[in-house]
Amino acid sequence: MNGLNEKVALIFAGSRGIGRATALGLAKEKAIVGVGYVSNKEAANEVVSAIELAGGTAYAFHSGGITNDSASQVESTHGGLPDSMKR
Repeated sequence: MNGLNEKVALIFAGSRGIGRATALGLAKEKAIVGVGYVSNKEAANEVVSAIELAGGTAYAFHSGGITNDSASQVESTHGGLPDSMKR
């Protein structure tokens, strides 16, 4: 993966399994990673902590479906959404 420096990646099931591995891999490539969870916020926070300990940037968000609130969280945290994510 090239060119992910400071790009925002939202992983909607990022707290376990393949989603966790994907979140960690994207963070290793310097992406800012949103780690989504439905019911296990603690697991998502563990992934965020692992990313931050490795020097990356990440945050957890509730991903029971993208809502205006979760989009606003990304926007306020990272200065805006990419055009491809805007409706």
